[in-house]
Amino acid sequence: MVLLGPTAFQLQQKINIVAKFLLQNGLKVNASKTKVLVFWEKQPKNLPILYWGNEKLEIVTQYTYFGIPVNSTLSSFKCNFVGTLKSNLRAH
Repeated sequence: MVLLGPTAFQLQQKINIVAKFLLQNGLKVNASKTKVLVFWEKQPKNLPILYWGNEKLEIVTQYTYFGIPVNSTLSSFKCNFVGTLKSNLRAH
């Protein structure tokens, strides 16, 4: 699952809504496996602190999503996405 928000506050609100929904429906999330990837052009001085319930979520600078590595500046995503797209077009 991917949640996006233009601000840390709005992202935390979305996290809280999803957490409440899952709790009400008897589902759990392993917060230790949950990661936060902040996108930026220039690294901010202070990274946000986000929580799943009472557990602080880990902020990472790179994450592999469906086999495609994505980093905080999106540079690796652009290269991998374009490369994958070109490979797929050649195959057809």
